[in-house]
Amino acid sequence: MGAARAPVLSLAQQYQAGVQAFQRGRFAEAEAVLKAAAKVAPKNADVQHLLAAVYQATQQWSACESAIALACKLDPKNPRIQFTAADVAHRQGRVDAAIAHYRAALGVQPDLVEAWFNLGNA
Repeated sequence: MGAARAPVLSLAQQYQAGVQAFQRGRFAEAEAVLKAAAKVAPKNADVQHLLAAVYQATQQWSACESAIALACKLDPKNPRIQFTAADVAHRQGRVDAAIAHYRAALGVQPDLVEAWFNLGNA
């Protein structure tokens, strides 16, 4: 008898597992699940966005910037992705980039209050 194999999860199941791990503060688990999901679907903006959030939470700034840049490229009209990109840029002291991303988010979703607030602070 061989070792039991882990069940194969669909992309949606992998993403949901990543969300749950992230929400529980289990960032290493979230990162592992999301990296696996990114291998299956490298052009999935939601996976890249959540991976960027994990990297942001763990202060892996280079990886965070790569993941959020890819998410922005894959889904430039997503206000939440633009908001995260702005937040990452702002935390890194790249105020002009942050302002551009906040404005991009507001161009799609003008009622995104957090973006107005952060734009004002930037």
